[in-house]
Amino acid sequence: MLISILIIGVFIAIALLYQLQPQQLSQNPEKELAENYFEIINATVNFGWLKQNDTVLIIEQLGFMLKAVGGDAHDVIIRSTAMSEAYQEIDPLLKNQTRYIDLYYKYGYMSKRTEKGFPIEIKIWSLEAEGTINVILEY
Repeated sequence: MLISILIIGVFIAIALLYQLQPQQLSQNPEKELAENYFEIINATVNFGWLKQNDTVLIIEQLGFMLKAVGGDAHDVIIRSTAMSEAYQEIDPLLKNQTRYIDLYYKYGYMSKRTEKGFPIEIKIWSLEAEGTINVILEY
């Protein structure tokens, strides 16, 4: 008798877990795209040089203002290929607040010139948004 009650209790617990799972998923909305939630302003090569007849830009230090345009941003992490550090964390940003960011590239970030300038990808994650922002640098 006790075993039967225990088995029925286990089945009821499993059924409840399956019913709660879709509700939990609906409570975790998808994140915004970083390109819609953040804005990169005044990206500047603070230290870099041109190579191969000015068609390649080697960047060792990049600076820019990061603005949270989509709302408050928490647990913000910034990453770009070839950075000296694995990533850079910044303090929370309130909506429309800006913060100056410096990225350092240990061996240099190589960008090939396009018609618009020198492209570079900045990856941003936060609790609210994630994705890549493509920045075109003039140099």
